[in-house]
Amino acid sequence: MNSPLPVPAGLPLTRRRPLSDTGALGLGALLTACGDRSWSFEDDRGRTARTGQPPQRVVAFVSAAAALHDYGVECVGVLGPTDPIGGKPNPQAGELDLTKLTGLGKAWGEFNIEKYAALEPDPLISNMFPPPDLWYVPAESVTKIEALAPSVGITARKAVDAKARFDRAERTPRQAAAAKKKDGGLKVHAMTDDAGRPTWNRLPAVKAGQITPWSMEKRYSYAGYAPVLEQLTAAITKSRSLAR
Repeated sequence: MNSPLPVPAGLPLTRRRPLSDTGALGLGALLTACGDRSWSFEDDRGRTARTGQPPQRVVAFVSAAAALHDYGVECVGVLGPTDPIGGKPNPQAGELDLTKLTGLGKAWGEFNIEKYAALEPDPLISNMFPPPDLWYVPAESVTKIEALAPSVGITARKAVDAKARFDRAERTPRQAAAAKKKDGGLKVHAMTDDAGRPTWNRLPAVKAGQITPWSMEKRYSYAGYAPVLEQLTAAITKSRSLAR
């Protein structure tokens, strides 16, 4: 079971509030509790990471950690470049408070396995450029590192594609509505739990099959909401003005 919704900082990483499927860096349905509080996640390598409980002590490449922080998920350690650039905070670090995080190595090839083990991580999250190698995780040490905790590899490609799809989907309902306005427009009636009422089947829109569902519980991510908007566009496009 996967959910793309993050939790507030300090809470167990179970069912979460909005996170971009990845949204941010393809983190998508990451960090989800399943069943008897065990956790599993299939990453962008097609590998499934599993732990006996929801992750509590996440270690991540700095930009992934920054993306998680933006959605209320805090890490305990980071790897990758965090030093200021030109006197300004490193852009990869985002809003992270680096004084509260354990750094495992800033340069390529650096990865302090002893510090990593002491953090008792669950899991390790890193980008991939390109897959399947984890960014800033030394190839010569990967066996030792992955023996300490599950690892998750993510790519930005899914997030980029999801954002592009959402941007297209976000424009099309307006375009479809504008086209209908030229033809006299449409009247939209939003209803909740009215299908069982006697008057439901007498509504012109119901008789014409011009109804479409709208879920208030979709995941708040680019990948989650693009299909919702596409469905709305399709409903507007196929509908026509009805005589009363």
